[in-house]
Amino acid sequence: MDDIDRSTDWWAAALKGTRGPIDADNPKAGFYRSKNKDKSLSAVAIWYDSQTGELRYQDNGRDVADQLARERWPYVSKRPISEACFWTFRDTGVWNDVDTAVQAAPAEEDVEPNVALAKKIADLKTSADKYKEITSDESMVLAQSVRAELMEQSTKADKLRTTEKEPHLKASREVDAKWQPMIKIADAAALGIRKALEAFNDFKLAQLAAAQKAAAAAVVGEMDAPVPVISNAPPPSVQIRGGGGRAASVQVKPKVTAIDLDKAFKQFRDAPEVSIVLTALAQRAIDAGLPCEAATVEQKSAVR
Repeated sequence: MDDIDRSTDWWAAALKGTRGPIDADNPKAGFYRSKNKDKSLSAVAIWYDSQTGELRYQDNGRDVADQLARERWPYVSKRPISEACFWTFRDTGVWNDVDTAVQAAPAEEDVEPNVALAKKIADLKTSADKYKEITSDESMVLAQSVRAELMEQSTKADKLRTTEKEPHLKASREVDAKWQPMIKIADAAALGIRKALEAFNDFKLAQLAAAQKAAAAAVVGEMDAPVPVISNAPPPSVQIRGGGGRAASVQVKPKVTAIDLDKAFKQFRDAPEVSIVLTALAQRAIDAGLPCEAATVEQKSAVR
């Protein structure tokens, strides 16, 4: 007697999410779904003849030769289905674990791809609205069928978008290559001058503030007040006009240049932005496997 496993144990475990080793020479008895080259789906039954022990493989009721069956097995093994699902499809042509919008017939071949995809996605979106709240394993399965199809249609649309856009994108890159280098040089040089103008005007502001402070101290007669210093710096500018071209306006605005973290947290601790930032930092620590005593950590599902 050979060592072939002719039971349905492997298939039963796979239905629950535990797939054992895959061996082309040892297909596992059970019911599976096959995805064909034309993207259609078919129902597969695998079993071993009770008299001879030989492998039997049927695809939508049609017998498949032994060698071809073994070649297909590693692929169909990824899609185990229940016996009820198998027989429902064989009897009605409808998958009971796939939403009807997913199983809808494809659009006519002469329909423009963007029109066909827009209609398909709109129909899927309508079905998706049914699963805003999921309360059973059955609806979870159906919802995932819609989600998977939406993702597939999105990928298809994005590929078509990329293909249609590429000639225009190539022309756009050529235009950018012609003009962007000189634009970047001009902008960088102008920015350098802007920073120098701001630095000099900030110096003039500081000199004016120091002179005003010293003068005010002298007026009130402070004994240890320094002798007023009359700055020889020009007064701060409100407009800078060169010999030609547009003039630059100068605005004086309060700008935070340093911060006391303890006082800042005391003032802004109730701001939602603070909670968002701190939560993100805490999550980053948890993701890195670091302790974070400030965080409440719960196990949550992440569907991919």
